[in-house]
Amino acid sequence: MKVIGINGSPRKKWNTATLVQDALDGAAEAGAETELVNLYDLDFRGCTSCFSCKRVGLEEHSCAMRDGLSHVLESIADADAIVVGSPIYFNGLSAMTDAFLERLFFPRVSYGNGPAFCEHPVRMAYVYTMNITEEQLEHFGIDINRFRIFTRRLTGSEPLELYCYNTWQYSDYDRYEHQMFDVESKRVQREQVFPRDREAAMALGRRLATE
Repeated sequence: MKVIGINGSPRKKWNTATLVQDALDGAAEAGAETELVNLYDLDFRGCTSCFSCKRVGLEEHSCAMRDGLSHVLESIADADAIVVGSPIYFNGLSAMTDAFLERLFFPRVSYGNGPAFCEHPVRMAYVYTMNITEEQLEHFGIDINRFRIFTRRLTGSEPLELYCYNTWQYSDYDRYEHQMFDVESKRVQREQVFPRDREAAMALGRRLATE
């Protein structure tokens, strides 16, 4: 059993990265081999629409681009589960997470006789972190449904999802603009709710490794 964690945040020691690592720790507790990838450490682009993965006669449909993401995609081809973490920027995934999922999914979208994600079943989970509250999310919304649909289509199963709201964004709020945020509510969220989010992430990882 191999579980790969994808940190789609530019911050390697903050909310998203912490929860992705917690999920990997939960998977490791269940006996899985784990690997963490920080996307912002890699030099890569999103899909360039070259259509090399759609050429007739291919034995394996994989991304033809060769860059910093290539070895990650090769590792994923042998993985049993993937957990993708992203902060929510402008109501959607971070740019690097979006580009990563383009490269991961598009070669596996069939223009022929049906999709196939991997030769063996794979589970996927998503961890979303955001500055807004759960109530604000109902008003603003986030644009993640297209990836949920393709995950379901390409893996044959419903993705697991974890939402972390009202995140603690700065180490020192006095140094940055924050008038639109209730800092005290964020402090309470950080001290009382985020530990539960971390426990939920570990439980998510255990599910990935055992189901």
